[in-house]
Amino acid sequence: MASLLTRFVTPSRLGGLDAAGLVLLRGGLGGYFALAGLAKARGELANGFGSFRNSDGFLALQPAWLPDLLATPYGLVLPWVEIVVGLSLALGLFTRLSALVTLGMLASFTIVLVSASGLSGGSPGPFHPNFLMIFGAVVFMGRGGGRLSLDRVLARTGTRAAPGVPNGAPGGARPSAAASPTL
Repeated sequence: MASLLTRFVTPSRLGGLDAAGLVLLRGGLGGYFALAGLAKARGELANGFGSFRNSDGFLALQPAWLPDLLATPYGLVLPWVEIVVGLSLALGLFTRLSALVTLGMLASFTIVLVSASGLSGGSPGPFHPNFLMIFGAVVFMGRGGGRLSLDRVLARTGTRAAPGVPNGAPGGARPSAAASPTL
């Protein structure tokens, strides 16, 4: 049974499926953040800078243990960070860094929601959906953007796109010193 499974499930056979799956996951997670940030930013543009921070939605969820000294700057930049990080993640540009920032935002959201409403965070189901998005962010921190990402395009052109993306070496291998001719 194991040999039958390894015969059909090999990295070369799953390469396209793996790349497509990463694109869909990146697009979903990044798009979610970009759209959430855009909705908040529209309010900022219509009602003035800081209107999201001063909104009932943000203030109602601010835990009593979180001082305004930390909550205010967070609330002021959150809509714009969500847009930038969401677009970057969706496009696969600086994917690992974007995933790290996304993970930080998701962790902060989840801590606040779970501390206010329990493990479900007030949503139906056994746990809050943020937990699933956290797993997605962790995947991109470890895996990068994949073959169909701007990180990969920049790596092929020799421009360093993000930490952990090799310069110009397809497949992730760096040329060895012994293989390059010396002058």
